[in-house]
Amino acid sequence: MIDDGHELHDLKRRLRALSDSSRLVIVRLLARHSEMTVTQLVNALRTSQPLISFHLRLLRAARLVTKIRRGRMALYSLDAEQFALCQRMLADLIAPVTGGDEVSPSLSPIGSIAARGATSGEAPRDSRQGQP
Repeated sequence: MIDDGHELHDLKRRLRALSDSSRLVIVRLLARHSEMTVTQLVNALRTSQPLISFHLRLLRAARLVTKIRRGRMALYSLDAEQFALCQRMLADLIAPVTGGDEVSPSLSPIGSIAARGATSGEAPRDSRQGQP
């Protein structure tokens, strides 16, 4: 169970790194190939080298991608262990609560919205749009 701010911050950083479609393609390519160079990724995505390097830097900062050097060549690979940890953190985030950690529906933002809708007899409204 995710229970401290550091773990939530770590998960947020990883999800933000995965929030771009180009980075998702990079992750998919690295999952299919054990290692790839920036040049190989540039050719696969048909985009510029600086942009690929930028995406790789964000993925490395999120610890989802690793970089190793072989001579003058830099090879990138998916850190499968860290990616699996991210998956477990997401699963823990939505896991059923056991014991005394349960949040009262009235204290939950979602629960309070649902409760207002149930007591007023109408569907909850989206406050941003004013639509049901």
